Amino acid sequence: MKSFLRALPALLPALTAPLPALLLCVQTAFAGATPAVANLPEGVQRVVFLGDSITHSGFYVACIETYFLTRHPDRSIEFINLGLSSETVSGLSEEGHAGGAFPRPDLHERLARVLAQTKPDLVFACYGMNDGIYLPYDATRAQAFALGIRRLRTAVLAAPARLVHLTPPPFDNVKGTNPHYAGVWSVTRQPSPRTAARVGMSLTRTA
Repeated sequence: MKSFLRALPALLPALTAPLPALLLCVQTAFAGATPAVANLPEGVQRVVFLGDSITHSGFYVACIETYFLTRHPDRSIEFINLGLSSETVSGLSEEGHAGGAFPRPDLHERLARVLAQTKPDLVFACYGMNDGIYLPYDATRAQAFALGIRRLRTAVLAAPARLVHLTPPPFDNVKGTNPHYAGVWSVTRQPSPRTAARVGMSLTRTA
């Protein structure tokens, strides 16, 4: 097991495409990080991950945690995965979601509790894949997503904690059953880096 952990950092780029972008984000989002090894600010002791099933699955979260365990064994950083499948920041849900059993969860229903109970120093948030609710593009839905992201940012900064926004990974337009959705998904990968810089957002694209 120890030999596997020693080898894992070198294998990570092959295991997952999003990870290099995430680590680059860590390098560039915080002052003082070296180009060779990504690090987190000294004051960061608890990191919370929010998102939908992409986060809930835990794969990229585990990769990031393993990276820091192997690169910075002297630091005590707690990584908490609080992703929730099907969740959105827009509060939208399509008719018949989950076979009509329940609507999509809305992050803002639980966000205040999450921040109060976990007291994070840093939050990674990855939303957008579900926020178009797998329908053709609609400006009203896009505005709901933008508003949800702003509400998320306001709440996290007021906690207070730092926030890194992750764009959703690519939508599989071949395997997916919604061929129109790749174009909708591209909208949820906004704002552009220029817009993010203007409002002081830390942003990385996961592909």
